[in-house]
Amino acid sequence: MTNSNLLSRITVNPDVSHGKPTIRNLRYPVETILEYLAGGDSADADETVAVTGGALEASNVSAVATMIEMISLSRQFDLAMKMLQNAENDAQRATQLLSTNPA
Repeated sequence: MTNSNLLSRITVNPDVSHGKPTIRNLRYPVETILEYLAGGDSADADETVAVTGGALEASNVSAVATMIEMISLSRQFDLAMKMLQNAENDAQRATQLLSTNPA
């Protein structure tokens, strides 16, 4: 399943869970799933459990994990861009200093 397919399972509806992101408008807040995962709960499939309509599925938890990964990658990209901008600013300042102070 692609990231966009997984992320389409995360919905925001002002009439469901006070507008917080949920899993397919089923009143499973994404933040609750994150708390479970952070607490060490597993999203592994249990072969003895049957899928029931309206129930939380491992594939929905995967959507949350995909969203977390995308947020993390976005933050890493932003940090890398800031580092590059700082390096460029430092290089420009060094060039100005060197050009104004002849040896």
